[in-house]
Amino acid sequence: MPSLLRVLLNGSSKPVFSPTLDAMANGSIAGIRTPVIIGAVVFGAMWVLLNRTVFGRNVYAVGSNPAYPFALGTVGSITSSSVAGANATAYYYFFYDWEVQRPLISCESIRTEVIVEVAPQGINDGTVAGFSVYPVPTSALLTIDFGTLAGEVDMDLMDLTGRVVSAEHRAVKGNSTIDVSDLARGEYTLRVRHDNGLVVRRIVVR
Repeated sequence: MPSLLRVLLNGSSKPVFSPTLDAMANGSIAGIRTPVIIGAVVFGAMWVLLNRTVFGRNVYAVGSNPAYPFALGTVGSITSSSVAGANATAYYYFFYDWEVQRPLISCESIRTEVIVEVAPQGINDGTVAGFSVYPVPTSALLTIDFGTLAGEVDMDLMDLTGRVVSAEHRAVKGNSTIDVSDLARGEYTLRVRHDNGLVVRRIVVR
């Protein structure tokens, strides 16, 4: 039985010429044959489709269900999944394009607790005989015995940060007192400046 095409052509063949098909088969662009360019475009489009789309990931995932554990090179392996049902072992799909690395390891030495007490040192310039401060420690009044010191003095009470918490200018008339009951517990420095120099003492408020 003759084919339909043979019947339509009355038993003879007719050549078909298409300028477009001829250009695609025999043409060139910038010296590069058109079939090479077409092949490169198709290859690039397929690469994007398979590697950068959900459809492509599904194509890769089909048949990629190895049994647990799933090796991750020298890093380790995947031993289970929270996915249930038909996709329970399809973790190539679920872990596609993930980057897995070992945790960063830092080398730390054994920590040993160290308690450091920072306190100013008393400075005695040796020019004031009998100068003393008492009682130390104290929680109320601090008594200052000026000894042989005479005239006027500037007294500054400073905490360990160097902040002045009390400052007074007094005329020396026997012993003098400073009320420290409002100060926080800790160590302080009493600095007494006089005409001939400076005297510094360490005190403790408890």
